[in-house]
Order: sequence, then C-alpha cells, then structure tokens
Amino acid sequence: MICPFCGVLDFVVLDECLETFSNDRERAFAEYFSRRKENADALADLAIGNFIEMRDKTASKTFRAKKKLDHVLEAALPGIYLPLYTMVTFTRIPYAQAARRARFQDRIVYGGLVALSILLIAMLLFRLLHALTVMSDR
Repeated sequence: MICPFCGVLDFVVLDECLETFSNDRERAFAEYFSRRKENADALADLAIGNFIEMRDKTASKTFRAKKKLDHVLEAALPGIYLPLYTMVTFTRIPYAQAARRARFQDRIVYGGLVALSILLIAMLLFRLLHALTVMSDR
C-alpha cells in the first residue's frame, strides 16, 4: 500500500527508461523495475511512516520541536542538512537514499542533543558542587 505520496520520481525514471530503450518496451520496463524496486519499497515504508506520523505524532510537542529544529538546521546548513520531507518532495534524491540520509541525520542530531544535555548537566553539577564548596568554607 502506498499512500499519500505520488511517486513523481518514478515517472521520471520510467521516461528515462522508455527513452533509452525506445525500440524495446519489454527491456525498458525490465530496466525500470530493476532500478525502482528498492525505491518503491522505500516509498511504501515512507508512506506508512508518514501516515503514522500524521496520525500519532503531530500533536506532540517533541515532534513539533524536531520539525522546527529541522528547519533551523536546513537554513543554517543549506545543501548539507535536508529534512526527509524536503528530500522526498523537492529533490531527485532516490527514496531509499533519502530515507538512509534522514536516519543518519537523525542519529547525528539526537547524538548532538544527548551530548549537549550531558554537557549542561555536567555544568550544573559543577556549579552546584562549587556553591556547596564555597558554603562549606564559610
């Protein structure tokens, strides 16, 4: 089941295959299916993920914060950081590659947030220990 994406990139690849093998439709379709299988599977997974996201996550403050962070990172790192939606909707990045890249970017972002949180906690603990030391010296 694929919903709600249209799969416009599929039409581009089909057109390329038909042009390359203009005299052999059977070969054109065989080439098309071999080139699109991984991406068709990825598109199906993305569509189901999008359905679950729209159904379950859009009301979540954490989800909305992540989307805002996506926009900030996209603006701060143009061409380097691309949200999944942008990759799927506005580029010719194949769906499977876009999904892998989005997972990689998420690991970096979440890892950075964990590191930042640990740093913040360490700083707060240091300040607390410093304050306790100053108080005990009095």
